[in-house]
Amino acid sequence: MERSRCLYALTLAGLLWSPAIAIAQIALTPIALTGQNAPGVPGAFQGIAPPTINAAGEIAFIAFTGSSSAWLSTASGLQLLTASPDAIPGTTSTLSSIFSPLFLDDAGGIVFHARQFGPGVSSSTEEVILRVAGSGLEAVAIPEGPSPIAGATWTFGDDFTVSTQGVIALVAELDGPGFDPFNNGAIFRRRYFEMRSKT
Repeated sequence: MERSRCLYALTLAGLLWSPAIAIAQIALTPIALTGQNAPGVPGAFQGIAPPTINAAGEIAFIAFTGSSSAWLSTASGLQLLTASPDAIPGTTSTLSSIFSPLFLDDAGGIVFHARQFGPGVSSSTEEVILRVAGSGLEAVAIPEGPSPIAGATWTFGDDFTVSTQGVIALVAELDGPGFDPFNNGAIFRRRYFEMRSKT
């Protein structure tokens, strides 16, 4: 009985850790809410996909606001990085859809699988891998023209992974003379940006 009174007194005094008290002190900060106006676009968040986070604590996610869009939350606030139908540099195509998952690198860039739309784009060339950062949208891999293998064209989808240091590895399917279902699979690697130390 005496022990129970002591524990109760210590808890009231704040000298004894209590799970209930610790949980009550955790603060969650909302980043985006469905029904809430989305900054930079004429609409509200209608759907939000699972987020990803990097070592700096920056958070990226895909949302639907009447169109597919990619967002980044930093200490400065929430910002829109890209949305359909943004133009894809180096092509005559525009961004049609953005798919999960996102990969957020340590430079604050988001790499994602997407669908493009435009002249000459077919069902076999509509899948692309893009990156968007402060400098804008850029292509990481686009199945247009020759593949990295001489004499072959290529297609790919969402079978890829990205390191936080700017390296992508992707699975592709090759097509062309001499390729068949038994020898048309490939994995490619590409460094798409260089991390530079701050001076």
